[in-house]
Amino acid sequence: MLLLLPLCAMAQDKSYAPNTNWPYVNADFADGVIYLSNGTYSKARLNIHLHNNVLQCVTSQGTVNPVTFRNISYLTIGANRYSYAGEELMEELSSDTLATDGGQPAVLKVMRICRPDFPAMFNDNTAYYMDMNTSAMQYIQKLNLRGESNEQYSELRKVWYDGREIPTKVSFYLVFADGSNCRATRTDCMAALPKEQRKMLKTYLKQHSIDWHDLTSLQLLLHYMNSLMTQ
Repeated sequence: MLLLLPLCAMAQDKSYAPNTNWPYVNADFADGVIYLSNGTYSKARLNIHLHNNVLQCVTSQGTVNPVTFRNISYLTIGANRYSYAGEELMEELSSDTLATDGGQPAVLKVMRICRPDFPAMFNDNTAYYMDMNTSAMQYIQKLNLRGESNEQYSELRKVWYDGREIPTKVSFYLVFADGSNCRATRTDCMAALPKEQRKMLKTYLKQHSIDWHDLTSLQLLLHYMNSLMTQ
């Protein structure tokens, strides 16, 4: 069964751009539900901090803190659904459940992640920062990102609009029936397959015009690659 999910808030609200005073994926914390692998769930107002892809919640004391659950199955923020692919929290754009011969059904997913492009913020001063011989972490520290030290939500909202804009990059990922994943690019998809199956994928890509940012194209590619993996 194919489940198409709504696109993320950043895509819906084109006027929103994260900034150093509000370095979050979404324009505000929204009602969410965290579903754990043991069948329980927890409700909270949730958002995702761009630095290190950290899920955060607004506590009952009004502070913004990281979510510390380690057995998250998936979660929702508003109308959007997220889950982990490897170590990174990504938005699920589609979820397709496949019947299997016994055991748990397999799930194929097309996912998307929004990452900060911190180096782009220093483009105007590249030579200066190279001369300083500082690490990427030191670059980021110079931005004085808010929301990383148990700040009050109300205080963050007072200045949320008044920061330096953070450019972002969106990447799409394919998640296969065995739980493995790869970035949705020609190079990464080829590398995800055994050598003997890469020729078949190469032929498929020649015969099909793949739009690497189109959900329908990526779903078709995902199913084809998964079929090669299960041969």
